[in-house]
Amino acid sequence: MFKDKLNLLTNSVGMLFLIVSVFYLTPLLSCGIQYSFTHSLPVKHLMLFLIITFYVLMFSRSSFESDRIDDEWLFPELILAALVIYIAFILMGKLQPIYVVAILIAIIVHMLVSFEKGNKNEDLAKVLDFIQFVLMVFIVLVIVLGVCVYYYKKRKEYGDKFSHITFFFGTEKCRRLGG
Repeated sequence: MFKDKLNLLTNSVGMLFLIVSVFYLTPLLSCGIQYSFTHSLPVKHLMLFLIITFYVLMFSRSSFESDRIDDEWLFPELILAALVIYIAFILMGKLQPIYVVAILIAIIVHMLVSFEKGNKNEDLAKVLDFIQFVLMVFIVLVIVLGVCVYYYKKRKEYGDKFSHITFFFGTEKCRRLGG
């Protein structure tokens, strides 16, 4: 069951990048909603968390025991899973592109291994489980390393003006993009 939850987390981060592209459709929404999506970081973070939570709830039956769907502890588990995915996504947003590419490749391989496991015998399934575990460890290590590298770079760049809140939750304007 634990490995199924890890699979959900890994697959969710990969799918999240696809979901984020939906925000390019904001011109189809009212001006007030467009303004909130464009200028309010709390609204952006709330929408991100709601999208993740929706995704986790939609696909939870495949990753959590179906006989526990009515269990009172399932909802907190799902919210915790959404929170872990949210934190992973926020941290991945602090990475240099090369780290993100490495993680996305690992996620794709992880997903392919997930699909392949269903058709294999028990011994091969154990090997595939181990491969998935190694990929998860790799992803976590790349995120931690990448965040540390970016953190120290930004700490040095901003000096006394460095803010942990801004570092982790973002800013409306990016200096490199002319903001």
